[in-house]
Amino acid sequence: MRRANRVNSGLVPALDPGVAWFSRLSARSALYTELRLLLDADHEPLATKEYCARVLEENCLARASGAARKKLWQELKSRYLLDRERPLFAAFWQEWRRCQSEAERGLTAYILLRSTTGW
Repeated sequence: MRRANRVNSGLVPALDPGVAWFSRLSARSALYTELRLLLDADHEPLATKEYCARVLEENCLARASGAARKKLWQELKSRYLLDRERPLFAAFWQEWRRCQSEAERGLTAYILLRSTTGW
């Protein structure tokens, strides 16, 4: 099937090198939307325990069960560090706050994700 002069190879966007990086980012379960919601709630970076409380206790990311919140927290923490004491996260936070568009934020998140996960 042809769309926009491309052959549908059957690859998911995350694995298709011809798809824009932002599509690959969101399609690879980067949890970008959740990260954005979590970070946009504050004007300063938080300690790990504070981010954890937001996700697990306050349910700021609206998960239906405690198990779902716990799994989400583990995945977010492993992908994005989420600790103001970690130099890489501190540098990421400063850049995140400087971003002036959603595309810039997406790229900034992708760089942190790439740095922490290696994919």
